Amino acid sequence: MNVLQRLASFFLPRKPLKVGWLLLGDANTGSSRIHGLNIHNYLIKQGVESLILQSSPRMINALTLSEAEQQSILGAGFDVLLFQKVRDAKAQAFAKEARRRRIRTVFIQCDCIETDMVSAVDDLVVISANLRDYYREKYGINATVIEDAIEVPTDRVKVHTQKAPLELVWVGYSDNWESLGMVRDALALPGGEGFTLKTISNHPEADVPWALETVTDEILASDIAVIPAHLHAWGMGKSSNRLTMFMALGMPVVASPVPSYLDVVRQGENAFIARSAEEWLHFLSRLRDDRLRSEMGRQAREDATKRFSLGTIGPVWINFLKSGRKAVR
Repeated sequence: MNVLQRLASFFLPRKPLKVGWLLLGDANTGSSRIHGLNIHNYLIKQGVESLILQSSPRMINALTLSEAEQQSILGAGFDVLLFQKVRDAKAQAFAKEARRRRIRTVFIQCDCIETDMVSAVDDLVVISANLRDYYREKYGINATVIEDAIEVPTDRVKVHTQKAPLELVWVGYSDNWESLGMVRDALALPGGEGFTLKTISNHPEADVPWALETVTDEILASDIAVIPAHLHAWGMGKSSNRLTMFMALGMPVVASPVPSYLDVVRQGENAFIARSAEEWLHFLSRLRDDRLRSEMGRQAREDATKRFSLGTIGPVWINFLKSGRKAVR
């Protein structure tokens, strides 16, 4: 192609980027909503042709498309196909065929999972530096870190007042239920009276069933957010999304030292990190002061919305999708 031909091609109308999503679940599945649907909706507003190709009310790691549906997708002119935790042998074969047809493939993962899917695609996207290091060590893959965007309403914020008892709030999946023992142990220490604990979860013993429509109201009705976590490989790779969700609502937070949290927290300014039952109780006791709760909540909200808003994270996704970057092996 000569110079004139290259210039002519530059001025030709460019078709919108076309991306397709294959999701683990639906809007009630946190990872599918945060890493899929929310980004999908943002892309559409930015002029990207984005389509949801697989979504389910149940969490399904398998590709559920028929052979005919797969062939239709492969011939539909997609630039990028994104597999959000969809990783079975059928998904791997589909990704390999897409690559053969020069369709870029991306696997999105937010847990320490061993899977051959990471080798079947062009790119791997993870949600924390710790998880990137895990996949680099395990598979020799240089994954791209794209942090989770907060999704709480920007016009909702906690107003702190002097009151007693103070209600602690925990939000989490049933898989993390055992971590609540850290908070309960702290409250059982001398001086731990004057707090109640509300749990929001799909666990059968939760005080409030988790629901997308009510979770924000339930959080704002409480006073202090707690995020205990077991610091094994699974927990260490977690994103900061639960922390930043609370912070964006103006809630003071006490949390375990998960690496992604440590990257966000300025101790005593926008949240507290606790490493023992005694520290948990100490920091919770300090937050009996409504002035401290109010100031910490204000700073937390400012920090979270500046760094993790969809307006900040969305362009990162667009740049990644347009970059054509392929993971280094």
